[in-house]
Amino acid sequence: MHVIQRRSAKGVQTGMRNQRRLSFHLDPYSDVSAAPAIPHVSSFLCFTLGANIVPDILFFQLGFKLLRVLDIFFLHFDYFPDQILKLIHLRYLALNVTYELPASVSQLRNLQTLVIHGPWLCRESGGSPTLLLEYWSMPSLRHVHITAACHLKNPFTVQDNLPRPFASEHLQTLYTIQFSCCTKEFFSVMPHLKKLGICETKEDYSTDSLSQVLNNLVCLQELETLECSFHTQNREVRKNLGLAALPVTLKHLSLSWSYLPWEDMTFIAMLPNLEVLKLKNYAFQGPKWEPTEEGFHSLKHLLIENTDLIHWEAIIVRHFPCLQHLVLKSCKLLEEIPFGVEELGTLQRLEAHYCSEPIENSAKEIQEQIEGIDVIIRSDRNPDSA
Repeated sequence: MHVIQRRSAKGVQTGMRNQRRLSFHLDPYSDVSAAPAIPHVSSFLCFTLGANIVPDILFFQLGFKLLRVLDIFFLHFDYFPDQILKLIHLRYLALNVTYELPASVSQLRNLQTLVIHGPWLCRESGGSPTLLLEYWSMPSLRHVHITAACHLKNPFTVQDNLPRPFASEHLQTLYTIQFSCCTKEFFSVMPHLKKLGICETKEDYSTDSLSQVLNNLVCLQELETLECSFHTQNREVRKNLGLAALPVTLKHLSLSWSYLPWEDMTFIAMLPNLEVLKLKNYAFQGPKWEPTEEGFHSLKHLLIENTDLIHWEAIIVRHFPCLQHLVLKSCKLLEEIPFGVEELGTLQRLEAHYCSEPIENSAKEIQEQIEGIDVIIRSDRNPDSA
């Protein structure tokens, strides 16, 4: 990796022509303008903010021909640079966008990873954007990461005179799509998906598209990671969410703003392969959680963040026999850490961030009782504690 850290033209040019990997850490406009053509470079990364960059200067000046990795997250363009479409060898593309990506991105047949940093809004309505990416026609595509919840084009809404979509055999990661995308037809073209992020937008909330979302996950028989965030406008306890339909293959589950009753935790506890559970921002609501005797046989990591939970009536060694990492964040009302932590031989790390004073005291006692355990305490009562 050749890193540009000097501003002089001589410093930029020295040793560049034969480089395969190039990274700019200074003013990208000045660096590019001073740089010679480097047609053989395979990776280009920029880690400095840049605005008003003319795409022709970037792509023509450097003369990219064999580029496989392009990370221009820190460069801001007013429109999608069409020059990217000529990079036929491209495998990794990361962009920071304030515009809608054209469907022509689908022409990058060798692209394996697409990272899109938003948020960007639909110019017509001001709502969540539609990504026109024809992912089903990109045979090499494996990972799609979108930081803003968007609506992906549905392959089954194409015109009748066009070929029917084929299954995307390699697509493994898809973040983040709206609930309205989560249909059986949509999931049917990605049978090997392993990681999925879904988000309930304002549009989803107004159309009540929640009822079938989790039920449709039955199509994803290899799904291992699910991150699910709900619209914050609804602060009532949700019922009949469909947790019973969660794939048994799940190893990592994250829920946020779902306002579920603690009784529904039974469905999650019975997932046989679940190792990581993250409950954020009132994922479950109510003052009392009493886990059932069965379940959580494989759980290693548990996060509870921003909750109104007061009484967590559990025996850790019985209800969470494999727990290795327990994280409590902003649990202001929680009165105590469940009984039996000191008897749990698997626990390696305990974190308490801005919780109630009793939780902080319990964490300190556990640190004294369990030799070798890593305990982290952060408190707004004592900002210097750690």
